[in-house]
Amino acid sequence: MSKEHLPIVFENDQIIIINKPAGVSVTADRTGLPNVVELLNAQCQLPESFRLVHRLDKETSGVMLLAKHRDAQSRYSRLFARRCVQKLYLAIVNGPVFSVSGCIKDPIARSRRNPRAMHIHPRLGKPAHTLWRRLADFNGPALIAAQPITGRTHQI
Repeated sequence: MSKEHLPIVFENDQIIIINKPAGVSVTADRTGLPNVVELLNAQCQLPESFRLVHRLDKETSGVMLLAKHRDAQSRYSRLFARRCVQKLYLAIVNGPVFSVSGCIKDPIARSRRNPRAMHIHPRLGKPAHTLWRRLADFNGPALIAAQPITGRTHQI
């Protein structure tokens, strides 16, 4: 999949839903490479710029919703803020994963040693809550479904 072309999953007069590839930043970053909004604006050439409703980490691929105008952005942003939107991520993790499912509730904060990394920090961390379940076990690695309840950077 070319990073200059973002696959469109759904589109109407209010929103566009795309499949964001890994490695494409949602917002401007230090690389100077085009971000999701810039790529979509060039691809679709609408009279108004697309508006972010939520974010995905740069290295995360997945479905992303963007608004076509301010009213739609406000409406859908409120749904995300009120946690009315359920998010589900698939991840392959290094195992073994002994439990069938679980809940991770640990406060996370940005690392002082590496500002691009997050870590568990009981005192400085913000609440982070993720539900997960094992979908498949590959005798070492495992496929899990992770459902973040909160929306912290690098939570999953």
